[in-house]
Formats: sequence, C-alpha cells, structure tokens
Amino acid sequence: MKKFIVIFFALFLAACGSNSFDLEDIGTMEISDVKLTPQTATIDHGYLNITVKWIRGDDEDSMNKASFSESGVLFFATQNEDYLEGLSDNSTRMFDDVYDATENNLYLKFKLENEEDNVEIIAKDVVDESEKSFTIELGK
Repeated sequence: MKKFIVIFFALFLAACGSNSFDLEDIGTMEISDVKLTPQTATIDHGYLNITVKWIRGDDEDSMNKASFSESGVLFFATQNEDYLEGLSDNSTRMFDDVYDATENNLYLKFKLENEEDNVEIIAKDVVDESEKSFTIELGK
C-alpha cells in the first residue's frame, strides 16, 4: 500500500509540474557588468513567471548597494513576434537594494498570448544597446 501511495504521489507531482520549465541548461549570460542565469519558468493563470539569478560586480568586499533596476538592463518578451505585457512591481525584486557581488533573484512576469507557442526573453542594456536572449519552449 505504501508503494502505491508513493507512486501515486510521484505521478501527481509530475502531472502538476507540466507547466514548469527548468531553464538552468541555458547557462549564464553576461550583459554589461551583470551576469544573468535563468533558473525556472512556470505558467500561472495566463502569466509566464520566470526566476533569474543575477549578480553585478565582483568586489565581494564592497559595501556598495544598488538595485537591479539601476543596472540599465531591461527585460522584454515576445511570442509570435508580438511583445508581451510585462509586470514591473515590487514582486519582481528589481528595486531591492543589494550589495555588489552577491547573488540575487529576479521574478519576471509576462502575460501570455497563449500557453503553447514559444516565448523569447530578451535582456537589453539600454545604454550600449547590447542584448542577450533565450527561448522558453512552452509546447514541449
């Protein structure tokens, strides 16, 4: 009976996780002096939620604090070549002041057109106009 419960629970978790995407294979992208590492993405009520680990600078002894929003890097998302509406409030953690050279998380949120077509996430430095991007394959 215990084996049945464990198997049932594992199948239940697998079914619930079908709207969850592991992004760690994308690796770390560097844009200006910011390192971005996509972690996970989930779909919830028509929104794509993305967790991105970030770190800025490399002086671990620095006492300087700044928020991600001060980095000059903005995130955009496209689906079927249309830009998606992004949510930018305190829940994204973009406005939290953090010490240089410490890992932090961003919680990006974009309103999807649909839950089947791929979404391209673009990180763009508005100062030097460089950009990096990655694709989340929703229909997988």
